[in-house]
Amino acid sequence: MNTLVIHRLEDVESTRWPRRVDAGRPRVLFLSSQVLGMRTFAEQLQSAAAGSDLIEAVHVHLHVPRYVKALGAWIPPTKGGFWHAWRHWLLWKRLMSGLLRHVPLEEFDAIHVTNQYNAAAFVDLPSRVRARTIACVDATSALEHREFGYSIVDRAPLIAAERRLMQRIAGASAWSEWARRSLVADCGVEPARALVSRLGIPVQPRPVRPAPGGAGKVRIAFVGNHWTRKGGDRLLRWHQARWADRAELHLFGAAVPEMGHARSVTRHGAVPRAMLVNELLPTMDLLVHPTLEDTFVLALLEAQAAGVPVVASRIAGIATDVVEHGRTGFLCERDSDEAFIQATERLLGDATLRADMSRCCIERVRSAWDPATCADRYFREILRLTAPTRVVP
Repeated sequence: MNTLVIHRLEDVESTRWPRRVDAGRPRVLFLSSQVLGMRTFAEQLQSAAAGSDLIEAVHVHLHVPRYVKALGAWIPPTKGGFWHAWRHWLLWKRLMSGLLRHVPLEEFDAIHVTNQYNAAAFVDLPSRVRARTIACVDATSALEHREFGYSIVDRAPLIAAERRLMQRIAGASAWSEWARRSLVADCGVEPARALVSRLGIPVQPRPVRPAPGGAGKVRIAFVGNHWTRKGGDRLLRWHQARWADRAELHLFGAAVPEMGHARSVTRHGAVPRAMLVNELLPTMDLLVHPTLEDTFVLALLEAQAAGVPVVASRIAGIATDVVEHGRTGFLCERDSDEAFIQATERLLGDATLRADMSRCCIERVRSAWDPATCADRYFREILRLTAPTRVVP
């Protein structure tokens, strides 16, 4: 159950914190980033806790203040140069140090912080607080440098700071097995203290896929708020050159540009997430996501939960957790236009394959991502790691 949700940082100081409702039920404080996909993760945590009899939850939403955005601004054309991420770490550490003075941390049995930037201040807190703290990440700085090419000048101090933090708190969780392995290998977290934070995706199976679009055209979806990084420009180019006469392309996301005279393209732009998941994605026949850099793409899971097979880049958590190659879609090398074109054309040209994969998508999401089962398991793991017997240095 949820006993309090704080939506604004400025309200923390004046908040009257609720008393424990049930003496036998652990209290968990969720301090959750509201940046990009982490906002959706925070919504999932809040929803899961609301339906749980296992814990009493308090949620604080950590929106990025304007001064943090300004002082931590990206300086193009560098790839993380000028200490972009390190500036954010220091700014959040300072911000959270002040904020936490107004939070009764001692009253909580467990503290869950998303992500490591927001947890930076915990490294200096008393051991009795750190022993009840979990940091949740989508990636580590070591992975960002090694797999995405971010500057070691920027990431080196972060790698050291993350390692120190992870070794001084109760444990850590990651959105994917890809990131969990890095917590162990790069941050020195004991394997038993490193979790995968799988919360689940609801399935609304439809026994028959919707009819094809206009003139019998197959519907291709693209979802992303970063047009170039997520490969929207590549997909548009392929579609116009090869598939415009037999497939509609539907583009969802705040950064989708105007299409001008593009053929068979519908620019939906930014749409409410509930509308995207419940109304729009289920009408698609496949989703293509040729991203160059992503840690974990929830939209790919949401598409599969609606029975929509996907074609995506073989990177990060997409490859380890999200897409089962050959069963729920196809994974392609992120730089290979030819691989993406071939995989997409297989699905475009074979309605039976699309139908088979659609069924497999729903089966896999239902078995591996059941919301109630996943949330209960995750909350129990948090409580296990933060049990009173846990000792931290």
